[in-house]
Amino acid sequence: MRKFLLILCVAFVTLGTNAVADKVVTFDFTNPTSVGLNEANYYLTANQAITVDGVTLTFNGTKPTSANRVFNSTAAATPGYEMRMYKSAGADMTITAGEYFVKKVEAYCSTYYTWTFDKGMSLVCGQKENNLFPVTWTGDDSSVKFTCNAGNVFIKKLLVTIGEAPAVAYPIANINSGTVFKGFNNTITATCSTEGATISYSFDNATWSTLPAEGINLSESCTLYLKAEKDGQSSAISANIYTVIDATPITKASELEASNDKDYVLVNADWTVVAYDSWEGYAILGDNANKENMAVKVSSPLTPGDVIKGGWIAQLTKTGGYTYDRYITPVCGTLEVSGNATVTPLPVKVATALNEKSYEYTLVTISKVSGVKTANYNFDLTDATGTIHAYDEFDIAMAVEEGKTYDVTGILLTTLGGRQIYPTAIVEHSDDVVFDFSDPTAFGYDAPTADTPTRLADGNTITKNGVVFTNVTTGYTSSFFGKMYHWTEFVNEGGQNALVIKNKTKVTIAAPEGATIRKITFKGSALSGTHTFDKGYYALLSDNEAEWTGDEAVVTLTNKDTLRFHTMIVTLGEASDVAYPEFSSTGDVLYDGFTTPKTITLTCATEGATIMYRMDPAADWAPVPAEGIKVNTTSVIWAKAVLDGKESAVVSANYIVTPVEAFNQVAQFEALADGSVAGTSAALTVIHHWKTSYYSMIYATDGERVLNINDVDCKVNKLEDGTIINAGILGSKKDNGYMNFKPSFQLILPETIVASGTTTTITPTKVNINDIVANPDLYYNRYLQIDKVTMTFTKTNNYTLTDTNNNTLALYDRFTVVPSNLEDKTYTVKGMIINDGTVKIYPVSITESEPNGINNVSETTESSADRWQKTIKSGKIVITKGNRIYTTEGQLVK
Repeated sequence: MRKFLLILCVAFVTLGTNAVADKVVTFDFTNPTSVGLNEANYYLTANQAITVDGVTLTFNGTKPTSANRVFNSTAAATPGYEMRMYKSAGADMTITAGEYFVKKVEAYCSTYYTWTFDKGMSLVCGQKENNLFPVTWTGDDSSVKFTCNAGNVFIKKLLVTIGEAPAVAYPIANINSGTVFKGFNNTITATCSTEGATISYSFDNATWSTLPAEGINLSESCTLYLKAEKDGQSSAISANIYTVIDATPITKASELEASNDKDYVLVNADWTVVAYDSWEGYAILGDNANKENMAVKVSSPLTPGDVIKGGWIAQLTKTGGYTYDRYITPVCGTLEVSGNATVTPLPVKVATALNEKSYEYTLVTISKVSGVKTANYNFDLTDATGTIHAYDEFDIAMAVEEGKTYDVTGILLTTLGGRQIYPTAIVEHSDDVVFDFSDPTAFGYDAPTADTPTRLADGNTITKNGVVFTNVTTGYTSSFFGKMYHWTEFVNEGGQNALVIKNKTKVTIAAPEGATIRKITFKGSALSGTHTFDKGYYALLSDNEAEWTGDEAVVTLTNKDTLRFHTMIVTLGEASDVAYPEFSSTGDVLYDGFTTPKTITLTCATEGATIMYRMDPAADWAPVPAEGIKVNTTSVIWAKAVLDGKESAVVSANYIVTPVEAFNQVAQFEALADGSVAGTSAALTVIHHWKTSYYSMIYATDGERVLNINDVDCKVNKLEDGTIINAGILGSKKDNGYMNFKPSFQLILPETIVASGTTTTITPTKVNINDIVANPDLYYNRYLQIDKVTMTFTKTNNYTLTDTNNNTLALYDRFTVVPSNLEDKTYTVKGMIINDGTVKIYPVSITESEPNGINNVSETTESSADRWQKTIKSGKIVITKGNRIYTTEGQLVK
């Protein structure tokens, strides 16, 4: 209200005639006895009242126990007494006049700041006369309350005009005199307690218009006059003085630089609270994307992590702040907390913090600094690049001790003493930075439920002590409703929270400025060894623990399957002058008796360095043997390079030796548990190799039963029927219930298949359909032949076989061997019996057969389309019928 110090009092005109003349009651506070008080320093208590000539002043305050309303002797230069009201006590004064209405209050003040009032028109302050400020309020109310809310008010004399109630009440504006802002609160409406009264408005107190129900929008500063009329009578005319501001929109703190002190700005972006100062009553709003923060004066506490929604007006202060040389105070709109987020501090060295102007007002982390306390709330922080002064503005109650090192997070700014940091967190430094992902809320994320994960979007970061974990990219979408199916997310299973990195998702882990990552330890459940890093080495130590080792500032993980962990420990260090060793191979899965032992060799890029190793973390280091390191059992090898007293980072690699179940009969393989790793110790003969551009299955037999071999990635060249493949095929047994041979799915994943170069003929076992139907378990997983059947098409790739006794069996043409045009003939079918819910045969060959035996064919040269013929050509027996040629067993040749 200081803007009114030089505004002349605005006249208020009351139309109509009162039955009784108005009366003015005077309170002369320079003479305490005239108001019933002693002539001495006198403190008014809460709810104490003073009455003069029927008018009562009742004093109160938000702190009634404080001595906040006082008659006090003034300075010698202005002798006498005055009534003092103090803002610090929230002092207020209520004026009542019994059965009369208060119509005007005139106060003459030696010190005047701002009063507010609960009703009536604006307080208007005139020009100072005789060292007093005349302040006037006008209205028509049975009581009115004034509150001291912006500084202290010292009153010498108070004149209260009272009278009878008006015939028409004056209109009340929704906003009394003051500052309004375009687009926020510049729409003025008014109400009148006199029912049926019409409200009019004017800007010059001469030309009047009816006030629309929706109000009027003020586009420029003005004095707005209001009056109410009914039945030819008019209320008092009120004058409301408005200053209309079009606030400058900002989205970044740097845009405040172009504003002047006391300018108004429209904050148009969401900002996150990074610190709250309970002493000064301001919060620090963070925007590290632009490396900028700003201070905002607030009336109620905020919590770090609160996101303040944009769309509010603030006033800028550039000087006079104890902490910042600029801060803003909200004056219009709502500081609405619309969520929770984390402002990631930028890792810097002291020299960078001191010299980079662009880091002003930025939340930063300075790692591994030593601290020396210099005075109360003051201490110095030193690293290898320099020293920076710190001031404990946020009272984080951390004792900084000499001889210890710390990681300090705080806000950089320049004060009269130069560049400083105001810490928001100080923790004792450790080379191990522990990320406890069992508590996602500690990183600003919602805690997941058992049914709903909390997913990290691309670019989301999780930071602790300067180590930055970033979800880099998913980049893959499925065709199923367009949903992402590769992501990083927090999950909850059985009450345990964990961070899960899905298949093909990438994350990066970055060290603070000037540091490198020496080790990353993952702790979780069912960890796997199939994850890849762009640098360094990854080793699976157990089902519940894995580690990455190296010497890198940033490392990127590309997931090959699901990685689930509740704890990640990042061990930091300084880059070494000696390169860490390189392994000849890492992460190998070895097979006992087949691919073990294996020899591991190591090299180092630093010339002259000696490579040391150990296979027990508690064992002494030893030089790597010239012939390399033999691996016979599941092992982890730790290695480092040493030169001239300097050591490289320690790196590790693991080798998993898996026991192998050897079998020389397919029946032995069938008896193994699902998931067993197995290897052939005897040769097998191929009866069929089904190979396409994307799929390859080999069916081989030991003469009794058939083994189904899955040729992963189609690595094996096409094998002809009868090819003998050598022993030594390694793989694992699977039983997934899909098109399974019985008693289980015979699927082996070959490491290698070597053909012997020889072939043989495998004769299938001849059976009848009724034999298979009567005892299917006997015939599953065998190479069988069924003679003299007809074939009927049922649907795509599916047929029905029928023999002469009308027994039927299903056939599925998996290998596409059924003739394209079935004729009314009988056939011989060779293949494997399977059960995928229906007993059926997978044929590997189908040939035409006849119900009559070939041996009864007579020797004749007579040509007939419906007779068999046996002729001797070039010393060989040739069997024909029509234009077809058969073997002596009745199989069609062509």
